[in-house]
Amino acid sequence: MKCPNCNVEINKGEKFCKNCGKKISEGKNSEEKVSVEKITTTNPNFKRNNSHPWLIAGICVFLMLIGFIGIITIAVVSDVQENDSKVEDVIDDIKDIRKKEEKKFVDFKNYTFTTPSNVTTSVSGDKLFMYGENNEWVAVVLTQAGKYDTIVSVQDQIKVLLANQDSSYDLTSSTVMEKQYGNRNYLVINNIKKDGYLVEVAYSKADEDNLFIVSSSKTDGSELTESEKETIYNIVSTSVRGL
Repeated sequence: MKCPNCNVEINKGEKFCKNCGKKISEGKNSEEKVSVEKITTTNPNFKRNNSHPWLIAGICVFLMLIGFIGIITIAVVSDVQENDSKVEDVIDDIKDIRKKEEKKFVDFKNYTFTTPSNVTTSVSGDKLFMYGENNEWVAVVLTQAGKYDTIVSVQDQIKVLLANQDSSYDLTSSTVMEKQYGNRNYLVINNIKKDGYLVEVAYSKADEDNLFIVSSSKTDGSELTESEKETIYNIVSTSVRGL
C-alpha cells in the first residue's frame, strides 16, 4: 500500500510512513469510510431502514376516525330529517285539534247554539239549518210549543203526530228510543223513509214551554252514523236562552 501523504510504498500493518512520518491508520479509516459510502450509495440491493410504523398506524387511525365521523354524521342527519317529519306531523295534528276546538255561535228563536268550526249554519224563517263539514249531512232544527214526554210507550202517538205533520214520511220500519246527548234527553225516531232517504227525527225539551224538534239525514240517503248524531244533538244541547 502507499502512503496517502507522500505516495511512498509502505508495508502492510505499519502505522507511520518511514519517509514522511504520516500516520497510516487515519488514511486506512478514511478509505474504509469512502468504501462503505460507495457501497451504500451504489449497491442496488442495499436498503436503508426508513420505515416508520408509528406513521402508518397514525394514518390508519386517522382514516378510521374519518369513517366513524362520516357514519355518525349520516346517522345524525337521518335522525334530524326523521324528527323534522315527526314535528311536522305533530304540528298538523295540533292544527286539526285546534280547528275542531274552535267554536262558533248562532242565534235562533231567542236561543244561542255553540257549533264546531267545521259545521255550517244558517237560519231561514222558523228553521235552523246545520250542515256537516263536507255537506255529508244536513239537520233542521225548529221549535214547537209543548211538554217533553220521555215515555217511549207513547211512540205510536208520536208516529201518528209526525205522519200528520208530513204525509210523505214512511214510518213502517221506524223505531223509537230514548237517548241522552250532552246531558239532554232526546226521544229519537229513526229509520223514517222519505223520498228514498233515511231520516231521523228527535224531540227534546227546550224550556218549560217549548220542545226542540230535530230532523236530520245524510245527503247520500244512507243512515246517519253515531258520530254524526252526536255532533248534531250535542249542538242542540248547547242551547241557552238569549237575552
